[in-house]
Amino acid sequence: MSCLVVLALLLATTVEAQECRRSGTLRPGKGHSCEDCCEAGKAYPTYRCSPPVVAGATRAIMTLNDFDEGGDGGDPSACDEVFHRNSERVVALSTGWSTRADKLGVDEFADVPPLIL
Repeated sequence: MSCLVVLALLLATTVEAQECRRSGTLRPGKGHSCEDCCEAGKAYPTYRCSPPVVAGATRAIMTLNDFDEGGDGGDPSACDEVFHRNSERVVALSTGWSTRADKLGVDEFADVPPLIL
């Protein structure tokens, strides 16, 4: 019986400490406009390492930002160092995957209150 308890604890610990696993390859399209982010024709690995999403328990914060110069989106895009018109489709990554700790969640530029989902 004690062996089963130890095995169960080991399995639970393994799930918590799960590492990223390669899940595929991403090839940028010929018309990509972000030369600083990726090289045309080069393949980049993708990984499955996101924490599990649990219905009703996984929180997200959604904000609506203005990415025009002078808007509440803040700085130019980190990808191409330019501002973008609001008619363009822009996604701002503000999650734990961001490498800049000061951009996690809502920062001083986002003057729209967060929507908790």
